[in-house]
Amino acid sequence: MKNNKTLKITIAALAAAINIVGANIALVLKLPIYLDAIGTVFSAALLGPVYGMATGIIATGINQITDPFAIWFMPSNLITAVMAGVIFKKFYKSYKFSPKLFAIAFIVAIPGTIISSITAAYLFGGVTSSGSSIIVQILSKMGVGMVPSVFITQVFTDYFDRLLALSLTLLIIKVLPSSLVRKVKQ
Repeated sequence: MKNNKTLKITIAALAAAINIVGANIALVLKLPIYLDAIGTVFSAALLGPVYGMATGIIATGINQITDPFAIWFMPSNLITAVMAGVIFKKFYKSYKFSPKLFAIAFIVAIPGTIISSITAAYLFGGVTSSGSSIIVQILSKMGVGMVPSVFITQVFTDYFDRLLALSLTLLIIKVLPSSLVRKVKQ
């Protein structure tokens, strides 16, 4: 049993590293998606929401070094872990690609979208370190208004970010040895 816990902690730590690398790639390239929840979704899907949340906390804490906005969006990462963990545990146990992945991405993304939209709009006036801030500014200058611009942008960017995270999670789990997947599920 102790080896199983060590394995889970190791997987969560590797997942945090995936988040850190992804977030910094998105930051440096000013991508309109965030890439900071790939490890969170993977950890939550494979190990459950608690490990997913731990992954998100560790990664966000470290990402704060290179991105001073990161810590403010930790609640979004945590709710993403909860949503992904619950959905994979209750409704999507097969770990296989299917058309319902598009709906699952929306379900996983929307609570975090609400949190991130409020954070970005009210704490930062819609301007953060993310490349999506450019889209917010364009929409705002077109007369949409800051809060609606942030929300519209977050809906699309969070959705595609979570769809990518879910797709990569399924791909990673598919290539993992089935004995490893079974072991962490015990």
